[in-house]
Amino acid sequence: MPSIDQPPQGAVAQPGADIAEPAEETGLWRSIVRWSTRAAVAGAVLSLLIHAAALALAAILTVHYPGADAGGEHAGDAVEFAMMTESELASILDQADEPARPVVPESLTPIDPAATALQDAAPVTSDLTSDTDLDVELDAGAGDVGETGEGVVTGAGGGGASFFGLEAQGSRFAYIVDRSSSMRGEKMARTRSELIESVDALTENGEFLIVFYSDRPEALGGRPRWRDASERSKAEARRLIMSVMPMGGTKPLPAFEMVFERRIKPDAIYFMTDGKFNDSVPERIAAMNRRYRIPIHCILFGEPSTNGAVAQEVRDMMREIAKASGGRFRQVEVKP
Repeated sequence: MPSIDQPPQGAVAQPGADIAEPAEETGLWRSIVRWSTRAAVAGAVLSLLIHAAALALAAILTVHYPGADAGGEHAGDAVEFAMMTESELASILDQADEPARPVVPESLTPIDPAATALQDAAPVTSDLTSDTDLDVELDAGAGDVGETGEGVVTGAGGGGASFFGLEAQGSRFAYIVDRSSSMRGEKMARTRSELIESVDALTENGEFLIVFYSDRPEALGGRPRWRDASERSKAEARRLIMSVMPMGGTKPLPAFEMVFERRIKPDAIYFMTDGKFNDSVPERIAAMNRRYRIPIHCILFGEPSTNGAVAQEVRDMMREIAKASGGRFRQVEVKP
């Protein structure tokens, strides 16, 4: 009797009832593995191709410089494109800077005033040197004379400074003061007083230069320099002025030269004398002052000579110096 667990004889087994599902899963897995392998191989090949192309491009773009190294048989060869002299490099740099530089017309080129002054004055000086020797001076002295009848020449007042009653405009003043032997006594005493009073009245932003003259010029303090009008400087000036003593002749021209040689020129000059000086002095002073036109205010202290003709000559020269410069003239009475 056949077992109920065995299939009947002659029955055919149906494939796929129990094994169809596992066979399908195995085939899918194998497909995935094959696709992954092919993708990896393709990626590796593509990477190799990219790297190979990059290397080839780098090889093409590489610039070779034969003989440019420091050694080998080509060590002495020059690299032509690298050769440039310093002058060529400087020229290129200058050209690059040119647009940034302002263009200054020739007409605006600054001119050195000192050089121009020398050119202006040179011809005049050469002509005047042939005149009477400037060392020939006459110090005739001066007596104590009364009223001379001379008044103040009308001119522009300023209030910047005042000396013997003559006012001047500006902030920088030079004093050229006679200290010859004829200035002894009351003349020198009053001159000291007037000079100290003038300096003391200068404002703090003012400057002054004092030059005493006789046979030679001597700047106050020994060195010709501009002094500020500070209280300390004024106090020192008072002390030095009081120590000046009369001596020698009357030669003012070197004192003017000392003043005009200063790089910084004064706004006004005070010139004081009591004696006769060389008659070429006014022309020489005008030559020095031709470019600058600095006003020169002239003070004649007393009578320059007992000789009326000589005294008039001195007055005329002092007036000439003042007029030529745009300054003023005054003759001051000397009281006993």
